[in-house]
Order: sequence, then C-alpha cells, then structure tokens
Amino acid sequence: SDPVAAARALQPMIRAAAARTEAERRVPQEVIDALVEAGMFHMVLPAALGGGEHSPIVAARAVEELAYADASTGWVVMLAQQSSIFAIFMNDEDNAAIFGNGGILAGTARPIGRAVWTESPAPGYIVSGRWPFASGSSHATWFMGECVVYDGSEPRKDSDGNNVTRAVFVPRDAVTVF
Repeated sequence: SDPVAAARALQPMIRAAAARTEAERRVPQEVIDALVEAGMFHMVLPAALGGGEHSPIVAARAVEELAYADASTGWVVMLAQQSSIFAIFMNDEDNAAIFGNGGILAGTARPIGRAVWTESPAPGYIVSGRWPFASGSSHATWFMGECVVYDGSEPRKDSDGNNVTRAVFVPRDAVTVF
C-alpha cells in the first residue's frame, strides 16, 4: 500500500475534525481509528510487527500530507513514528507486547525518571517518575520515558562520568495521565 496516498485519502475526514481536535485538545477517536486502519502509526515498523516497512522518507511524506490537513494530527502521528524506532533495539517478545494488536507509543525523551536495578522478585528495574505531557497520550497504548539508572541512592555513571540512562516502556494501564 502507499501511505502517502492513504494519508491524502484521509485529508477530508481530518479537515472536518480539525476544529474539534483544537477545541478538545486531542485528535478525535474516529480519526485515530481511521489512522490506525490506514497503518499510519506503523509505517516504518517491520511487517513482522504489523508495520508497512516503509522508508523514513515515505513515512515523513505521509505525515506531511496528514499535517497539511491538520497540524495536530500530523504531529501525533509523527511522534508515534519516532517512538516506534525503538523497536530495532528490542527483542521480539517485547516488540510483540508493545506493537502487537496495533500498539501506539507516546512518550518523552528526557531522562527524568528513576530506574533502580533489582533482582527480586525478578531481575529488572523498579521505575518511578513523573514525566511531562506526551502528545498523543489520549490514544497511546504504551508509554516510553527515559530514566537515570541508580545503584542505591547514587546515579550509575559510565566510563566518561555521565549518568547511565534507559528508555522504559510501560503499558497504558500502569500509567496515570493528569
């Protein structure tokens, strides 16, 4: 399929909803549903994850077409596309959990959370924090935030003395949006 043509086909619907998007400060669910159906949130993801495997250039052109109809709609699709790039760094199981069934990411790339390594109850991080607003959070199924890794009460440092950070992914039901 051609995501640029699909984006153009969605323009009348997006334009018709633009005033509502502005008034409600979120893209209406029926527009989100149409964007999902057209594959707009997963254009660059591999086919194995339900994506279209399109180049970033093609995805950018499709986002441009969406933004031409309504800048806010283009913005939230663009941000979800950027967040999906993390898929190349994750294992198949995590990718399936996040992107399977049409998962959509929203998040912020500022390491302001706290991640403390633990072995109990299983190896992993205990994550806490409060991140600023993430565009697209009204329709996101997963959230991404960056954290500074702590060993006890001190930030872990790399060989250059910089804080070690991690991107963490949290399902919607474990997040409170204010």
